[in-house]
Amino acid sequence: RQGALTGSVFSKVPVLLIEMGVLTNPRDEAILASAKGQAKIADAITAATLAVIRTPNSPKSE
Repeated sequence: RQGALTGSVFSKVPVLLIEMGVLTNPRDEAILASAKGQAKIADAITAATLAVIRTPNSPKSE
C-alpha cells in the first residue's frame, strides 16, 4: 500500500515525508553533506512550517 514505507498509512496523526534530495545526484549529495546545505534545508522547512501554522483556517490556527 502507498505510504507503508513511511508508516503514514498506520499513523493516527498527520505525517509529512520531506524528500530533500536524491543521493545519486552529485549536486544533491554535496548539499546534503555540507553544514551550509543542511542549515539551508532546515531554514526552509522551518519557514514552510511557520507559514502553514500562521495561515488562517489551517488545523493549527483554529
